[in-house]
This record gives sequence, C-alpha cells and structure tokens, in this order.
Amino acid sequence: MEAETTLALAEHPNIVAVKEASGNLAQMSEIVRHRPAHFSVISGDDPLTLGLIAAGGYPDDVRKGDAISGLDAAATLPGKVFHAGTEKRGDFKENAGA
Repeated sequence: MEAETTLALAEHPNIVAVKEASGNLAQMSEIVRHRPAHFSVISGDDPLTLGLIAAGGYPDDVRKGDAISGLDAAATLPGKVFHAGTEKRGDFKENAGA
C-alpha cells in the first residue's frame, strides 16, 4: 500500500495503526512524518524496526533534547541497554541526535 493511501486511511478516527511491512524505509518515514497524532506505525519488517523507531526525524531534521526515561528500570532487567546519540544534562539523559 502506498504511503499516500495509508495517510488517507489514517485520517479515519476508527483506524488507529498500521503494520508497515513494505521494506521501504523512505515510505515508512513519510508515513511517520505525516501521520495524525492518534495514528501509530508498527514495524512489520524486523530488519527495519530500528529505522522505523528513528523515523521520527529521519531522514530530515533529527529531534534533539527529548528526555530519555526508563533507563533505571531497564538496568534491573537481564541483558544490556545500549544507546547512542545521548547527552547527560544534570541528572538526566537526553536525545542529542546522531
């Protein structure tokens, strides 16, 4: 389904999400950039999940200054949390872009 079609459907109040599995990061990014506030985009293509998460600003301007929360809780879970493009400001970590 083309991004234009997805965005047209996203305007309907009863349609709240799409599982985007086109494999086309540019299309995924366009949907994320232009979607209504109530509409979620869920990755249906595992290799592009990280790209879709980053699509809030990719490939245009990267969002900066967003507070990052949940790191303390994540530290109690098995495994490790890796993050890049962050800055520590006072007691908080923030998205510093890429």
